[in-house]
Amino acid sequence: MEETGKYEWDGPKTQYDADQLIEFYEKLLNDHPLVRLIEDCFAQKDIQGYKKLIAKLKEADRVTVSVKEMFKSDIETIRDYTVLIQEESDEEDDKSAQEDAGSQRGSQPGSARGSQGDASVEKVPPIAEVKETKKGDKKGQKGSPKNSARDSDAEAKLAEAEDINYNKFIPGAIHIDRTIISSVSPLLALFQMCQTMKKDESSSLVIEDNTFDNLSADLVDFAFGSGAVSYLSISGMGKPEKSAKAARFQQILCALNSMMDREQPVPNDSK
Repeated sequence: MEETGKYEWDGPKTQYDADQLIEFYEKLLNDHPLVRLIEDCFAQKDIQGYKKLIAKLKEADRVTVSVKEMFKSDIETIRDYTVLIQEESDEEDDKSAQEDAGSQRGSQPGSARGSQGDASVEKVPPIAEVKETKKGDKKGQKGSPKNSARDSDAEAKLAEAEDINYNKFIPGAIHIDRTIISSVSPLLALFQMCQTMKKDESSSLVIEDNTFDNLSADLVDFAFGSGAVSYLSISGMGKPEKSAKAARFQQILCALNSMMDREQPVPNDSK
């Protein structure tokens, strides 16, 4: 992937770029409609591939894209990749510009408040307009359509590079390996982070418990009670330690269903 920029699928003879791999995933998911979650779909540095796939699958709102290997169950790494940097609004920028202009006028000598001082200030165009004028003059000197197209491509790449959230993305789910996060404190920090984010900027969690061989089912209660866990990975149902967790899962589901049935209004047949 790093040398060619492509993915090998079933040997080096079959290579896909990110867009072709997304098409492959779409076909695979359409052929298997019961699939609800796919994980680690791209190389760890292919953030733009993840962004494109998440945007594609978001339209159907059926399959969740989960990430495990890139984040390594490390909360700081998760924050670095998934917590978006908020840009200042245009209103705040305008207000700051007005305050700066006011402070500059206030620092002028006494005659600056006269009509001549105001007129000299008004003749100075905004910085954005100066930049636009320079760009227009530069394009006018080149004139060639080929050069204009090349300039457009360069400007597009520059705009992507200047995007403060260019290397950030929001997966549908984040897979947490409890062999790495074994204590409660970092789990609670993750739950709090997921719950405090905006709805369209938050991820749910996948909790894995494949290596903790004990009869305690506290993890199941923890997952239900957090409100941030979408999937609980428990494999090896032949073992009593795993069967205990599956039984607790079913027990909680039955209790929730009973509560929902009691809350439903009883139809009144009497007239």
